[in-house]
Amino acid sequence: LTSLSIMALTHAGVPPDDPAIQAGFSYLESRKLIQSWDIGLYLMALESKYLPLTDYQNILEFDEEKARKEIASKISSKDKATAQALVDLLMALQGKGGGFGYADPGNENIQTTQYAVLGLKAASRLGVSVPLRVWNEVVRYLGSSYLSSDQSSIVKIVYFDGVESQRASVEYGWGYTSRKSGQSITQKYMLTNGTRVMSALACI
Repeated sequence: LTSLSIMALTHAGVPPDDPAIQAGFSYLESRKLIQSWDIGLYLMALESKYLPLTDYQNILEFDEEKARKEIASKISSKDKATAQALVDLLMALQGKGGGFGYADPGNENIQTTQYAVLGLKAASRLGVSVPLRVWNEVVRYLGSSYLSSDQSSIVKIVYFDGVESQRASVEYGWGYTSRKSGQSITQKYMLTNGTRVMSALACI
């Protein structure tokens, strides 16, 4: 939540030298981060410090080259080193399937993979090199997570009144983890995870 709060403040126009922003980063520096999404969010918070959305009133003016040049002209050596250390931690959490789990390379899932990829993209704008193999493995993982009607998936539907039902899948989308025969998924997960996949792929 601290990283998200920092991003909210910086993107709202609060300057990086504001006591609240500085206190937030001091807190993050004092923590031992072990989870993929915590690390990814920290990287995004660092990026927002140097590239707040208030600098881009017209989003059409934003492009990767401009973002990288803007950050390179301002980033401190300390923050660059922090970003590199965070990327090293994050890459160590990439699983054999190409996705990211919580605090270890196992238990890969779409949600933590999204945060990891967004963080890695932020790191690349901060000037940290992310190996091509990392991106390729993510693409492979996202492809393996796709569910379709010919894969014997079970869709679990939970209605607003709490009533549940299940049926054979005739849907196409992404489950929470990689594809498994007979995996139980919900329509909610298929929609939200599809959105997560799209945001992750947009970074690659």
